[in-house]
Amino acid sequence: MLAADVVFYSPVVYTPQCGKPLTTQDLETATRTLAGGPGGAFQYTKQILSGDTAVL
Repeated sequence: MLAADVVFYSPVVYTPQCGKPLTTQDLETATRTLAGGPGGAFQYTKQILSGDTAVL
């Protein structure tokens, strides 16, 4: 359940995604990707860690 005026701050898109339709789309895409959609399971290939910053 999402509020109609939800704002999603994506680590991929550098601008806030405003509204239920855009947020729903972003979360559904992330769910499919992390669940291992077509082509196999999601897997990290590298990690870069420095202080409070991480890139996976």
